[in-house]
Order: sequence, then C-alpha cells, then structure tokens
Amino acid sequence: MAEVAPSAGRGGGSRRFLLIIGALAVLFFVGALALGGIVLLPQLLGAQQIAAVTSTPTRISIPPTSTRTPPPTPTLVVVAQITAAPTETDVPLEEIATPIAITATPIMITATPDANTLVGGELPDTGVGEDMLMLVGGGLLLLGVIVVVRRMRSA
Repeated sequence: MAEVAPSAGRGGGSRRFLLIIGALAVLFFVGALALGGIVLLPQLLGAQQIAAVTSTPTRISIPPTSTRTPPPTPTLVVVAQITAAPTETDVPLEEIATPIAITATPIMITATPDANTLVGGELPDTGVGEDMLMLVGGGLLLLGVIVVVRRMRSA
C-alpha cells in the first residue's frame, strides 16, 4: 500500500473529519441516553406513577340512527348555448343571468369496528422492539458512514 504524504497545510481535512466523527458520536450518545431513559424510567418510577402521567384515549360512541338516508338524486345542470352573435346592451349581467339552485345531499359516514378494536379502552402492551431496531439501524448506518469516509480518505 502506498504511503500518503501529509499535506502542506495545517491539516484542515483531518480536523474536519474529527469534527464530523465527534458530532456523530454525540448524536449516538444522545440517542442511546434517550433510549435508556425510555427503557429504565418505567422500572425506576414504577408503573403506577407513569400510568398517572400518560394520557388515556377518548372513546366516542355514536348511537346508531334508526332512519336511513335516501340515496342522492342526480342534479340537473342547465348550460345555456349562445347561438346568436353577441350585442351590446345597457342591461347589467346580473339581470340577464338566471341563477340555478344546486343542492347537495349530505352523505352519512358510518364506521364499523373491526376485530382489532380494543375492548374496555385499554392500550395494548408494546415492547421496545421497534426502538431497539431503530437503534441498531442507526448504529449500522453510522458504521457505514465511517467506513465510506475512511475509504474516501485513503483513496
């Protein structure tokens, strides 16, 4: 392998590399600290204190209606066709135009619960698998950045 001669400058390239690695290490440390807080905080404080702090979902019950809404009817739209050449008139346009009433029929939206709907308003127990997956993925990404930067420096 060929030996690389040091640059004639003050070594700004290696300083920049060290700053980037330092910033990535700080970011990794803050992420690990946050993940540790998420995992260890419930064990330190106990489940009762954390349950008092977390919010509970609001369940809205919509009573079923006994009447069915009739299906919407097609709306008739009349478009005037101009067959004669236009002429100038002193009559304002508001007096010539005929307003057409267009009505819209509201559509009732009904939501039916599926098999995954929770009973009793309880939140499901979730693990930290997603958090650990994100941490491992971030670590692999960091290793990939380090390897690519090292190969770019040596080339």
